Amino acid sequence: MNKKNIAKKAAGKKDKRNFKSFISGIAAVVFFLMFLLTGSIVAFTSLASTYLPEVPVVKQLKDVQNEYNAIKRQNEEMAKLNEILKKENEEIKKENEELKIRIKEIGGVSIPEYRTSEGINDEYNQKIQEIVIKFIRAMYRGDIETARKISTEEFKQELAQNAKHYLMINKGDILFTCITNVAKKWKLVRGVCKA
Repeated sequence: MNKKNIAKKAAGKKDKRNFKSFISGIAAVVFFLMFLLTGSIVAFTSLASTYLPEVPVVKQLKDVQNEYNAIKRQNEEMAKLNEILKKENEEIKKENEELKIRIKEIGGVSIPEYRTSEGINDEYNQKIQEIVIKFIRAMYRGDIETARKISTEEFKQELAQNAKHYLMINKGDILFTCITNVAKKWKLVRGVCKA
């Protein structure tokens, strides 16, 4: 081989190498740009939806993002509603307990009063409860005169005729553990008074 042939072959190889390097470089740049574009679509869906809204992947990502945002909003609303309901529930429980039990002074004795129904005004309620307690005490002590003073005319006659059936003579003092409020209306249900 002579020098000319060697120089030609070397020049041809250089051209082939330069061409191969050029093609490889272009392929690497295209690959890098595709990687950058794909990464941008995944990482920045809002940016991708602005510049490439018609790409199917972008549409799917946008739909998923919208669903996520809707569920997130719904969860936040549910959390707020849950807090409101908890507060209302606590207020109702507190109010219920306040309405249910109230310690009252009736006839010189502290007695828990249970509110079982819509009652009459407090003044009349107090007076009626005092009369009831006074009547029950009189019946247990066998104090027929006090019981008659408190009774209606009809019951006075009943008491006079059947005193021994009603009076508990000298049965001792009574301890009242509770009393209910006086209701506006009463009806008998299965033998129990209900308001």
